[in-house]
Amino acid sequence: MADSHNTTRHSTRADGPALSRRISAPDMCGVVMAMCIAAMTNPGAGGPCQSSSERPALDRPTLSDAQRLFYNARYEAAAALALDLRASDTQDLPNDESRSSALLFQLKGLLEGRPDNEKALKNCATCPQLIAEFVADIRHGQALARTTLRSTPSDEAALFFLGKLDLNAIDVARRLAHDFPDNRELAAFLNARDVSSGR
Repeated sequence: MADSHNTTRHSTRADGPALSRRISAPDMCGVVMAMCIAAMTNPGAGGPCQSSSERPALDRPTLSDAQRLFYNARYEAAAALALDLRASDTQDLPNDESRSSALLFQLKGLLEGRPDNEKALKNCATCPQLIAEFVADIRHGQALARTTLRSTPSDEAALFFLGKLDLNAIDVARRLAHDFPDNRELAAFLNARDVSSGR
């Protein structure tokens, strides 16, 4: 019995140093580093692979991104993004208001500060197209808001966006009606009294 006990103790003493050598601190560090490298080179190994269609749509641009561009004075980019969003979403009141505001500030940037507004407008190659798109967005937004208000006169969102669209239209009317009388799109827009009377 004593011999057996001594043999066991001897065996423990014999195996202990060998086992300690096998899992020494440097070896353990190497194992951890290898695991980290494997995780970085194969990030999907720890879980099921997620296809691009299953990934959340957090990376997709939204109207908030267009508004952020607008508030950072990137008006052309804001208008372009608002237009692109209509391909995957509806052209609703917030979109119309956001894009018309961006187009308005594009026009301001092209025309303000010029010594002769009339010449500036005549020499502005992009202004007629910007005005046409601005008018189209204003009209579309006004129609949406008024359709909602006919059924729900107290709809706060419709009233809010209609007010903002009207303000944008009034701004353009004041700035361009006198200086750009030959623009048919703008003239038809103003003659329809969409701005001043709300009809």
